[in-house]
Amino acid sequence: MAKEASGWIKIREALKALDPKLHTIRIENGLLYGAGTPDVNLCLKRVDAWVENKALTHWPDVPADRVIKLDPEFNDQQRLWHRARWAAGGNCWLILAVLRERDWLLFSGDTAAEFVGISTRQVLIREASFYYQGGPFPAKLFWEHIRTRALRAREL
Repeated sequence: MAKEASGWIKIREALKALDPKLHTIRIENGLLYGAGTPDVNLCLKRVDAWVENKALTHWPDVPADRVIKLDPEFNDQQRLWHRARWAAGGNCWLILAVLRERDWLLFSGDTAAEFVGISTRQVLIREASFYYQGGPFPAKLFWEHIRTRALRAREL
């Protein structure tokens, strides 16, 4: 099973446990939806969000000044999509799962576009909307970030 798929299964299970009414759709073909479209669309209680899933098997054992590369990478089309959607008031995010350590980082769309895949571990941790270490996916914290962004966007 691919790293991203493994991470997504853990995320989906945790979110469904939070509220079974959560509606999810996994997007596997960007050609149908447009280049750069995130992996998943979520909706619960009229809060809608797009989420790109990325995963590392483990934190690489590299010098502190080395960029953390992703495989598959967070590519230019994905960066453009996240940047444009966030600028338009959209609710889009990137989750980086570090599977062995059970670390979870959540990035807003604009921050993901600027830092993910091109920054050091220290910068990724600093720029994440949240960084959760050594446990199961923090569904409640994750959903609160998404819900808050959606409610703020409606006020504009």
